[in-house]
Amino acid sequence: MSSLPIDAWILLFCAVGLGLGLEVAFYRAQKRHITSRHRETNQDEIGPG
Repeated sequence: MSSLPIDAWILLFCAVGLGLGLEVAFYRAQKRHITSRHRETNQDEIGPG
């Protein structure tokens, strides 16, 4: 695998980094959406009745 030119290695690392960055961003956004939805349901239960 060391036969790849340096440009290919740079492109490979950039692609992997971009993919992981997107994955983390989507995971954090989904987690934030779930916690905010959970907070809204708790406020509805506690709210004035």
